[in-house]
Amino acid sequence: MEQQILFDMHTHSTHSHDSRCKMEDMCLAAINAGLRGIAVTDHCDVELCLYDSNYANVLRSAAEAKNLAERFEGRLDVIPGIEIGNPQWNPKMTEKVLSHDCFDVVLGSIHSVAYENYSMAFSRVDFEGWQKEELAAFMTLYFTHMIEITENFDFDILTHLTIPLRYINGRYGHGYSIEPHYPAIERILKNIIDRGIALEVNTSSYAAFGTPIPDETVLRLYKRLGGSLITVGSDAHVAINVASNFKRTLELIKVCGFDKYVYMKDKKFIPVNII
Repeated sequence: MEQQILFDMHTHSTHSHDSRCKMEDMCLAAINAGLRGIAVTDHCDVELCLYDSNYANVLRSAAEAKNLAERFEGRLDVIPGIEIGNPQWNPKMTEKVLSHDCFDVVLGSIHSVAYENYSMAFSRVDFEGWQKEELAAFMTLYFTHMIEITENFDFDILTHLTIPLRYINGRYGHGYSIEPHYPAIERILKNIIDRGIALEVNTSSYAAFGTPIPDETVLRLYKRLGGSLITVGSDAHVAINVASNFKRTLELIKVCGFDKYVYMKDKKFIPVNII
């Protein structure tokens, strides 16, 4: 029986502020999970990068990934990458970081919004007791930022669209519906389709509420709009989560009408048949 080719395009190592997992351990976990390749995409939230020393971690990450690519050659493709967070808050630093040209794949994301006194990362916001109107305002601002980065910044993959739901619905159980935001989501999806940016299906939210982000409804919308570039990322910060729920996710992608997903290597998208 033919084996499914698997690439995890979104992982984090000790070079990210919120991971304590060695990159080597991530790679060994990927091999044990039967992956063909793994992208190490350590965080660079540019609003925190006031000086060169603030983003030296991602340069070290890329260098280590290249060294491990040589070490694991023939066993695992190790792809040096970066996750640029909130680039709209510091465009000059975003440009400066990416000018180093040592990343084979660039993820674009939003990790926080400047809503009232809640400008910290979503994971640190206490959504307990929030009313529907407050959640709607928060999510409207989130999607506004998403529109901005998909129209004004260069990256390869849009990550974890709808990520605030991991906390709003997953951690705090609000059951908030994003249906009122579908016009904004449609605009975001059209932007990335027009610009050749891939859409990530992020598997990190299964434990929180049983679906990836974005969910089936958004994936079907992406398909109807003509989208075809889909990547799969675990967003793993510990080795045990590498390739988590990938089989389940590929089945969902296929149900939504896609017969391929893509991974990125040498700065090019490579299609893989879903079997």
